[in-house]
Amino acid sequence: MKKINCELGLNTAPKQTATYAAVLTTFNAVDTLDSALESILNQSIQPSEILIIDDCSTDETYERLLEKIKGIPNTKVLRNPSNMGQSYSKNLASRECTSDLLIFFDDDDIAHPERSREHLGMMQKGADISFVSSIKKYPNSYQVLCKNNDSGVLEVNAVAIFRRLAFGEKMSLKGDIWIPSSTSAIKRDFLYSLNGFDVEMRRLEDAEFVVRAALNNGRFAWSSKILVDRFYTVSPEKGGTKEMLYEEKFISKFQFLVEPREYKKALRLIMIRRAYFAGQKLEFISLILKSPNVFLAVPSRVLNFFRRLSHDWSIRNAK
Repeated sequence: MKKINCELGLNTAPKQTATYAAVLTTFNAVDTLDSALESILNQSIQPSEILIIDDCSTDETYERLLEKIKGIPNTKVLRNPSNMGQSYSKNLASRECTSDLLIFFDDDDIAHPERSREHLGMMQKGADISFVSSIKKYPNSYQVLCKNNDSGVLEVNAVAIFRRLAFGEKMSLKGDIWIPSSTSAIKRDFLYSLNGFDVEMRRLEDAEFVVRAALNNGRFAWSSKILVDRFYTVSPEKGGTKEMLYEEKFISKFQFLVEPREYKKALRLIMIRRAYFAGQKLEFISLILKSPNVFLAVPSRVLNFFRRLSHDWSIRNAK
C-alpha cells in the first residue's frame, strides 16, 4: 500500500466549503424508513442536499417518503419506473446531485451524528472513497463488530483488496478493514470517472466498486470510529442464497487477479455456504467432507462462517 502524504490530521475539522449529499436508497422499507431518515437529519454537519431514490417499492414506502420530506429543505425523492437495484439507484443519485461528496445511507440502518464529519475529514485529507466502522445486527441476536483500522489515506493494491474480500486475508494494515456501502462515502468526480456502480451487481456493488477503484489508483481511507448501526432486514431481495449469486459473480469478474486454483477454491466455499443457507443439510456436509483444501486456503472466511453457524445452531437448540 502506498501512503499518501497529507497535512491534515485525523481529527482536523473539515473545511466548511466542502459539501456532501446524503443518498438514501429504499425498497419496501416502510417499517424502518423513519429511523434511517431521522439519522440523516441528526447529522452534526447537515447535508447540502438529500437525495432519496425509491426502487419501485410495492408497499407504502414511496407515499411515506413524500409525507416525511415535507418541510425538509433541499430534499428530492425520485422513484425508479421498475425495480432496478442498488447500483442503478446510486448512479441516479450521483447524476442528480451537485455536492462534492456522496455519503450513502441504507433504509434499514442508523447513522450516528458524527458520521458525516468523519467522512468530510477524510475527504479533505485526499481520500476518494472512505469508510467508517459499524456493528452488523441480525434478527436472531447475532452481531458482528466491523471495526476498521485507522488507515490514513492510501492507494490500495487491487490484488490485496480482492484477496481480502474473496478470502478474508489480512492486508498490511494493523487490523481489519470493512467496505459496506452503507458505511461509505465517495467523491462525486471520482465516482463519475469510473462510470459509477456496475448496474449488473444488484448486491455486493460495494465490493465490485472497491476493487475497480483500486485498479484505477483510487485513494482510500478507513476510520475506526463506529458510526453506523447496520440492521439485517429479512427480505427475498437479499441475504442467504441471493447473496451467494452475486458473490460468485464478483469473484468471477476479478478472477484474473488470482491463480486459477485459488479461484476454484473460492467458488467451492460459496457452494458450501449456499448449501447451508438453502437448508440443504446433506449437500452441506458432503461438500465439507470433499473440500478440506478450502479450509486451508481461506481460513478467515471459514472461521467467520462457522462462528455464524455455531450461533444459529445454539439459537435453534434453545427453542
